[in-house]
Amino acid sequence: MASASANLARLRKLLGEDGASTLTHAPLNRVVTAHQSYEPQAIPFMLLFGTVHDKSTGRPGQIWVLFYPPAEDDGAAAVEFHSYDAISDTSFRFDKQNICSVTTEVAPAFKTPKRSSKAKYEALAKYYFLEKLASMECQEGGTVELQVDIRIGQSLLDALKSVCIKFKKHAESQIPVRESRSMSATLLSDPDGVARLMSASPELGKPFVLLPPRIASRARDEIDHTDKVNALADLRTKEAEIDVATEDIEKEMETLQESRPKINEELQQLERELGIKREHKMEIAAQREDFFKDMSLAEAFELGREVERNRHKKRQRLS
Repeated sequence: MASASANLARLRKLLGEDGASTLTHAPLNRVVTAHQSYEPQAIPFMLLFGTVHDKSTGRPGQIWVLFYPPAEDDGAAAVEFHSYDAISDTSFRFDKQNICSVTTEVAPAFKTPKRSSKAKYEALAKYYFLEKLASMECQEGGTVELQVDIRIGQSLLDALKSVCIKFKKHAESQIPVRESRSMSATLLSDPDGVARLMSASPELGKPFVLLPPRIASRARDEIDHTDKVNALADLRTKEAEIDVATEDIEKEMETLQESRPKINEELQQLERELGIKREHKMEIAAQREDFFKDMSLAEAFELGREVERNRHKKRQRLS
């Protein structure tokens, strides 16, 4: 059955190993989602894209991205940019052609070093939706909102790879700033700090105060739980990739199996034609032998030379 996980695995496969590795630079952890029910054809959550100046109220309004799955396999999934006012329960759909110019501030998840094109924003939004939907499926009793294979064209792959490379280059260009000096430098420049540290140290023979086990284990449990969720999500993604590869192999085998009778029939026809040609050649050899019958070797040689001269003249006339 199709799912977001399967579509995500297929997307990674089509991007290739190098292209898929760039996806890690997209700020997926900064995606902001919200529930939506006013567009029944779209999935029930939307992504924050940015803000726009609302001329009617004079206040900044929010722009959200909605995802519309295709009605059938290999259909095109659509994304649309909406401004929704929960107070008045009204929405406005933006023309995608000018979404870049009307947006006053792009949300962190979509904020590239330089303003991107509409196609790149759409590609990034589709990737984010697949990741979020796949994450929902991995949860126990998770809902499978996407139940068809979406069309993944080369333009989508190129746009997604391009925008992720922008994120990657921007991250590599940032030089980390050291926010604190070393402990030794701090203490050397602050003699009073040394005294406070010494006074806070326990007396000889007295043990240090340990954190309550409950507090210490709570943080460790939270880390363990996060690791488990991430590990299970990775397993689900790998499983989906294997499912996609298996499905491709099965489809190819099925195609070959279907074409096997036709191939066998064509092979048999070629074998029959080859047999006929061989019979004709044997008949020609027998006829030639009849021509040379009762001839001397010299007469046969001279006749052969005359035949070759005639063949050469015929070829010249035809050319």
